[in-house]
Amino acid sequence: MLYQRLKIEFAGANYIHFPRELNKGCDEQYFKMLLSEKRILKFEKGIKKWMWQKIYKRNEALDTFIYAIAALEILSPNFEMLKERLKDLTLIDNLLINNTRVNNMRVVDQQEIIQLPKRKMISNGIHIY
Repeated sequence: MLYQRLKIEFAGANYIHFPRELNKGCDEQYFKMLLSEKRILKFEKGIKKWMWQKIYKRNEALDTFIYAIAALEILSPNFEMLKERLKDLTLIDNLLINNTRVNNMRVVDQQEIIQLPKRKMISNGIHIY
């Protein structure tokens, strides 16, 4: 799945974006690790078998990228909803900057703010409504 996504040349569905700045961690070493395995066809007792062959000694970037893709597939986040929540948070931040009190409130749209119920702490740092 990763190698298929890396072949996509233009931004769109499943396209993978990497930062252009070398100081962001995506240097030559990173890409060597990301591409550290290749798929080869072997025959065992006359039966075709696809296997992954390690071609570079380190593969941490590959492993963590695969874990991230798996997590994304499992969680299947609703990005549109998250985008809207981010807009809400941005508006609340702007209100806080202007000294407007917004404790336990949520922005419904650009004009309306509603009161949220108090949060209960169920464990270290995890809150529920």
